[in-house]
Amino acid sequence: MSTPHVAELREALARPGVRIETESDGALDVHGLSHQQIGEIAARGSIVLHELTPRTASLEEAYMALTGEAVEYHAGTLSSPPTPDLEEVA
Repeated sequence: MSTPHVAELREALARPGVRIETESDGALDVHGLSHQQIGEIAARGSIVLHELTPRTASLEEAYMALTGEAVEYHAGTLSSPPTPDLEEVA
């Protein structure tokens, strides 16, 4: 979301369970509130919003967020099976 009043909006949105990150372009990325809630909070505080864009994760992003640490198979290097001692074979 984009606003000329970043500090005021950040302060108005701050509450337990809400995570606010600042993007490289200065826009705020808010987690824990719906776009409707953000708009209403901004309106109550007379904070101008230039852009308010809801974002949703793709199915792949949601799956990876839930299962990213749980993997069934790992890539690695193959090791050679031990070679028998030739004297023991004879």
